[in-house]
Amino acid sequence: MVQNLAMEKDPPWAPLAIMLSMYGRSITNKLLFKYPFEAGRHSQSSLRSYKQLTSSTYHLNQSNSTTNEEDEDECCESIRDEAEQYLSFSDKLLAQVTSPANTVCGQKFDVKINGLRFVGFPLMLEHGNIETQDAHLPPSLAVPELSAPDTMPAQIEDHSVSSGITVTSYNVVFVLRTAADYSVVEAYQQLATKLGVGLRFEEKQMNYVTSQFKLMLSIHEDPDMSEEQVYQKILEQSSLAQNLRYIFDFVESTGILDLSLNENLRISFCLFHKVLNSGIKNEYGGIVDIKSIEQCLNQIQPYHGLLVYDHKNVWDSLTDYCSMSIVKFLNVYNPTKSLQLMSTDADIAMRHVFTIARHLVLWGKACVIYPLCETNVYFLAPTASLNCRSKYIKLFSDKFNLNLTEVLNYFSTPVRLGDYQSPTGAFFGNEKKLVEIVIWMLQHRFLVQHHTYVHFLPVQDKFGKPGQELKKVLLERLKTVSPGKVEHRHLPHYCREVFQSVPASRDSEDLTLFLRLLKYFDGKHHLEEMMYRENMVRHELVTILEKFQSLLLTCDREDEIAAAFCMPT
Repeated sequence: MVQNLAMEKDPPWAPLAIMLSMYGRSITNKLLFKYPFEAGRHSQSSLRSYKQLTSSTYHLNQSNSTTNEEDEDECCESIRDEAEQYLSFSDKLLAQVTSPANTVCGQKFDVKINGLRFVGFPLMLEHGNIETQDAHLPPSLAVPELSAPDTMPAQIEDHSVSSGITVTSYNVVFVLRTAADYSVVEAYQQLATKLGVGLRFEEKQMNYVTSQFKLMLSIHEDPDMSEEQVYQKILEQSSLAQNLRYIFDFVESTGILDLSLNENLRISFCLFHKVLNSGIKNEYGGIVDIKSIEQCLNQIQPYHGLLVYDHKNVWDSLTDYCSMSIVKFLNVYNPTKSLQLMSTDADIAMRHVFTIARHLVLWGKACVIYPLCETNVYFLAPTASLNCRSKYIKLFSDKFNLNLTEVLNYFSTPVRLGDYQSPTGAFFGNEKKLVEIVIWMLQHRFLVQHHTYVHFLPVQDKFGKPGQELKKVLLERLKTVSPGKVEHRHLPHYCREVFQSVPASRDSEDLTLFLRLLKYFDGKHHLEEMMYRENMVRHELVTILEKFQSLLLTCDREDEIAAAFCMPT
């Protein structure tokens, strides 16, 4: 699940650039702003890249392309690095690639060119076309109709710009590496959609897009400024350009965006690829497999719990417009509770609790655990930071007035939490502090929880049938037995021999319960899951397993679902 980052300086989810382009009736393809920018660099490479683009399978005007193969080969050799390649592209080339005229507005924009991927979501600007575009948008992103201002000029009237220009559509585009997983592409398309729809909303409210495009075009018209000077001036004077730079910087550095577009419309976004890997990369030198995270998120069960890293931080991050469900959830949240119990306490549907848990995990605010209780077994994590000069030693000492190394020694072998609360335990009479310490160590990935898994593995009988075949036969036979207690006479004769060595099998109640649990004895279900699904208490389950232990093999390991969020494996 972990890949080494030593060979790559920039992970594949990091954006290379953000751009804003437009299409108009007088000015067709126009790149209004890009960040980062660097003008006048590799002009010859830019020319060759332009030829390569217009001759490739991704070009947008194939009928006008004429480039020989030698120029294409030379161009392929001239630029290797994706960031260098982006900087080498001319504005004319980038305008052609990202032009909103090259795709249907209101739909995803995705173009790949030699290691670069341009991702956006173009939208119409003219008010007469806005309503027709809502049909293409996801319901949650469609902008509600608002009363338009009395004056809504579609044309730019500044005389420093060519007269008669009408902006019809625009496109906010992110430049990515083609090596990025498609889930990364989808995340940036989601962000581009939010920005595009947000800009259209602000245009309806106060002509924001029109005024900003007017400003940018007027600066582009200045013949005395270089390309870099143009973008620098736009960045200084345009609030929209400043917003775009803010978006790029924060997504690249933190993966989390909280922006007030035009100081009015709030846009929130989380690039969870970046967020989930920030701590992992810094502490362990690896990256978490996002696909595994997503698979595990879809397998969260009601018996799982949630460990919120900083409860106060989550509260502070809520806005006045947040869902009341998450407020109710946080009011009853406790790491000792299961998701099902919190659903009941907060009077929230289970599906909403799953949504809240998924949101908190993907935003790096929490991880999935099994609820803390005295029967939980914890063990020192293989990735625990044991450096004697680690920053965690002081953090732990300041918080608990204890030596971290000594406390970690308690967990050098798997141990039940309740053992430390016994009269001879290290934390007898101070159970609350023990729970706080375990929470802290789980948060900082010092501990992992072990669960007991069970395999049905009887000694082969004289018929030579392996355990899995016997299990299949038994499960099939149970379907034909009337509801009630199962006795030896109900079983195939070769199955009876297997159970003859087990005294408990002569008790029909014990045999019935054992056969009821048989479907879980495949090494894929731990005891806590069996207890939840069969509505059993631990003592009852452990007792029946002990009675039939000669037919079973047990092993202890992590719950794969919870482990995926707590640490790389």
